[in-house]
Amino acid sequence: MKTSIKTHTPFFLFFIILFEFSVYIANDMLLPALATIFNELKADSKLIPLSVGLFLGGAASIQLFCGPLSDHLGRRKAIMLGGTIILIGNAIGIASFDIVSFFIARVFQGMGLCFITVAGYACLHELFSQKEAIKNIAWISSTAAISPLIGPTLGSLVLIFAGWRYIFVATFLFVLVAVVGLYFTMPETLPQEKRTRFRFSALIPSYRELASNRAFSSLCFLSASAQLTMITWVACSPILLIKYLNFSTTSFGLIQIPVFLSIISGKLVLRKLANTIELGKLFVLGFIIVIIGGTLLFLSGILASKETLIYFIMSGMMVYCFGFGIFNVTITRLILESTEKPKGISNGFNAFIMLLLATIELLLISMLPLSNPVVFSTCLSFPILIAFLLFRLIKRRSLVSFH
Repeated sequence: MKTSIKTHTPFFLFFIILFEFSVYIANDMLLPALATIFNELKADSKLIPLSVGLFLGGAASIQLFCGPLSDHLGRRKAIMLGGTIILIGNAIGIASFDIVSFFIARVFQGMGLCFITVAGYACLHELFSQKEAIKNIAWISSTAAISPLIGPTLGSLVLIFAGWRYIFVATFLFVLVAVVGLYFTMPETLPQEKRTRFRFSALIPSYRELASNRAFSSLCFLSASAQLTMITWVACSPILLIKYLNFSTTSFGLIQIPVFLSIISGKLVLRKLANTIELGKLFVLGFIIVIIGGTLLFLSGILASKETLIYFIMSGMMVYCFGFGIFNVTITRLILESTEKPKGISNGFNAFIMLLLATIELLLISMLPLSNPVVFSTCLSFPILIAFLLFRLIKRRSLVSFH
């Protein structure tokens, strides 16, 4: 069921962008407010990374069911379900009275995250051919990347003029508009005859088959490892920038702009190159740039003084993010093409691996002194080293061709 973007309703694309934007801005707007929230709710600031960890853990908790559920219900109903769960999470956040209720709200917000990565992107992959899907997802995710650009700054302004609970109010309204818009405009790309029955007994053999696919599982772990640097930055940068370097919440929001502009730049470059360079070569190009960025991040903690640390860290993050903009879309397509399983269950398993690793990592690093520049830069760069070792393993065993 392939078609060109020119012949398809632009309203669906607008609302899928708004939905993805709404999911991520729910997290990004809260970042500058976390120190205030933990202080008001009388919680230890060392647990700040747990806020993002539980957001991702919420997504991981139902990720393995989201793919098969999407393959059973269809893409539209799955998206509607995800949107409803996010709305419930925001409502709990508005009424939070202690850190436990706040954490519950974060889990519900995260549970809705997997529906955009599974049902939403599966819909786009089914709607377009390979090159069109890569170009359009790069464009859509570039637009959605506005969330981390404006989210921290917008969140800091809401915090100053209204209070942190109104951040939940704002994201509730964003999601509500997106869900209503998708209800009226989203096409169903999975015909009834292609849907599979949702049976718990069938999930284990399906996921066992995916896990035993060496090419698929290796690419999933490579993708997840490379993404951990971005997740670590999002979760832990408030500790370094606000607690250690004494940035204001407004300055914290502004400092995120060049980081996430770099992702958008990488995705725009990907759109330009997608017609002339093969998928595997685009992936390698993006990954090389990611590795260079990771190296700069590691050196920043060793070489920089407190006065110059922000410049070293920002340089490494900007290089990493530019490469990540190219790398992320291409490896997702390589993962989906490495198996014959339905895209819903395949995308769900891929996202589960990433979310599970991210949750475990954030739980572990919440125990570390992240205000120490060496510790912080090591936490940012170590996942890229793991990704590089996995890439070498895939190449040595010829599991995937990147030519």
